Amino acid sequence: MRYIAGLMATALLFGCAGSGPRTESIFTDEQAVIAESEQDIPFAVVAISSRSAKASSDWLDRSQSASFIPDTGSAPVVIGPSDILEVSIVSTSESGFIDLTNSTLSPISTTTLPSQEVGSDGMISVPPLGRVSAQGQTAQDFEQLLESRLGEVLVDPSVIVRISERRSARVSILGAVVNPGTFSLNQNNMFLVEVLAEAGGPDGRSEDLEISLSRQGVTGRATLNRVYENPSLNIHMRAGDVISVEPPNRRLTVLGAGGVNNTITYDQPVISLAEALSRAGGLLNRRADKKGVFVYREISSAAAADLGIDVTVFGSGPVPAIFNIDLSKPQALFAAKEFKMGRNDLIYISDSVNEEISAVFGVLTNFTPTPAEYVRDATIGTSN
Repeated sequence: MRYIAGLMATALLFGCAGSGPRTESIFTDEQAVIAESEQDIPFAVVAISSRSAKASSDWLDRSQSASFIPDTGSAPVVIGPSDILEVSIVSTSESGFIDLTNSTLSPISTTTLPSQEVGSDGMISVPPLGRVSAQGQTAQDFEQLLESRLGEVLVDPSVIVRISERRSARVSILGAVVNPGTFSLNQNNMFLVEVLAEAGGPDGRSEDLEISLSRQGVTGRATLNRVYENPSLNIHMRAGDVISVEPPNRRLTVLGAGGVNNTITYDQPVISLAEALSRAGGLLNRRADKKGVFVYREISSAAAADLGIDVTVFGSGPVPAIFNIDLSKPQALFAAKEFKMGRNDLIYISDSVNEEISAVFGVLTNFTPTPAEYVRDATIGTSN
């Protein structure tokens, strides 16, 4: 009876312990208005083997490349405010033009106007026409416009327009480059690597840096050495692009029966599951379930199908996948070395059944009468 009373008292103490309300009281309080109740969602469990580790790592590499800004080709070079233009006018005449420098008569007259900046109104001065709008036109379109207008006062004029400095189309390069700043796109086919070269290149090893490119509200990221190695990532630049080169912010979270429960940051381009577990202090010997090491990650439908998952139950969106490795098997360590960790992966190490049983017995042991108490109770009973 004393033992049962002790358990009841313990239950009451557990009910009263703590510095705040219990979970049940929050959800069942009459004043509580539940905004949203999350529906159960399906997820896939994938056993980590040498084959699945390689397949998932290959898809991880592809997804990182696919997440970069796609190359949509070169944009047309149009004239804009602050651009510097050079305009040359060539006209012909049967009677000829007098060349005062050589005192000769020439059938062709070439007039090169002084270089001038396109005004904020998009116009430049072209004698004898006066102010002419150039903004928004390609050099070829502006040539045709001037030829049409000058044809009213000259005989068969030809016009050559060259954008000597394209100030209206600029990209910004920030972070770990030798000369960060803003640079003009002077060529129609200027590529990302060329722009980086204009900034003096990276200020550090390319494998230790990550490049992000922001364009019209969309940002893509890739490791810098991948941009150098993969031609599909060396994309055409567009006016207004913002490029940032920084050390990557790679991190993963470890929870459960590991040496530490924390978010771990790392600066290597690639880290394996084995290395991640090592940084987390490994598995706690008695507490951890060697068969219960899980990696939580969302993967694409194509990657899930390649891993043998029935993707029809997941729709068109990403597939919530839980990768599981059984470290009680010797060969599993090879798979752990091959399995690449992704950005913001979560590792969960479950408790072993023995540890849970030990925890229950540990609670009960605190309230189990000692042999001396049994003897005393028995003695008291016989004395009566």
